Amino acid sequence: MKNARRLAQQYAKRLFAVSQHHGNTGKIQNDLSVIVRSRRLDDKPWEILQNPLIGNKEKTDIIASAFNGRLEPLTLELLEWLAARRQISIIPQVAEQLDSLADDAAGIARANVRSAFPLTTQEQQQLERSLSRFTGKRVLLDIREDDSLMAGLAVRVGDYYFEHNLRHEAQRLRGLLSY
Repeated sequence: MKNARRLAQQYAKRLFAVSQHHGNTGKIQNDLSVIVRSRRLDDKPWEILQNPLIGNKEKTDIIASAFNGRLEPLTLELLEWLAARRQISIIPQVAEQLDSLADDAAGIARANVRSAFPLTTQEQQQLERSLSRFTGKRVLLDIREDDSLMAGLAVRVGDYYFEHNLRHEAQRLRGLLSY
């Protein structure tokens, strides 16, 4: 898995550089998003592209018939390249890495927030401002309720993870009292 992640990073960096040069990064991001969603719905067609018994010409024909005219040429080239190397399974990681590079270039940080209870608009704005000051970037929040937290929240932004919740505090207190 580590190798696949590193490979996805390399492909995404190259894809980002070329798409920036051509000015179509957003379109390619959208293409990859559609592809990833389609894989989640039905993985069978994608398994064919990984099959070593199917030749590269046949794989290219399959990709062209399925996507020609619907995707950016650069996206098609990426799919063909990955299919020829039986690496089509890393498409979700390539898409994720490309999104990350595009966000970074645009000065955007994405924060995944798990909250025990729904956050008010004011709380969301305050969290956004705090994280923006911390990261130096515009922050986009992805907030999800998580009843396993009891009370409080957990935030992941970039490589940072912050957690403050009642369950965590109770476990810490239990640990202190057991000595």
